[in-house]
Amino acid sequence: MPLFLVVLKRNEENKQIFHITNIGFFRVVIEPLKGSSMPPQCYRCQEFYHHSRLCNRAPKCLKCSGSHLTADCKKSTKSPAKCANCDGPHPANFSGCPSNPVNRKQQKKQPNKNIWTEKAKERAQKSTPLQQKPSYAAAVANNTPSKINTSDAKAIMQQMTLMMTQWGSLIAALQENNN
Repeated sequence: MPLFLVVLKRNEENKQIFHITNIGFFRVVIEPLKGSSMPPQCYRCQEFYHHSRLCNRAPKCLKCSGSHLTADCKKSTKSPAKCANCDGPHPANFSGCPSNPVNRKQQKKQPNKNIWTEKAKERAQKSTPLQQKPSYAAAVANNTPSKINTSDAKAIMQQMTLMMTQWGSLIAALQENNN
């Protein structure tokens, strides 16, 4: 079945055309026009990402890659085409052309080199290796528990109880002054 291109203004009434499924006795599918996934290509110089209206470069033929406009080409239809971008055996607007930006493999950008990390690595290689510290288990393996002097602990506890009783009387006096 043939394809037809119908151009309508964009408004709410014209959106109803997408709901039509039959015309006469024919079953039809009406779809919006899909945009091209290809980058724009100039018809004058065959380069990508600009239009021929704004192009002032030398013309290249789409069919034979000659230095003339495609409309002026005298190449026969039987002779093979020659790409103006990659010199391959296809016309310059061939979607599989290796010069087409869509077909180019995207190169990973190399991160900027940080000279400080490079200098630090060089310095670390030149310096003497650090002494390895023993693990916690190795450090405490030879330790014997020390004996706690209970008389010192009792003396400290007595001093603390004395201080707390003195503070209690001071805190009570402060509370009376604030009230």
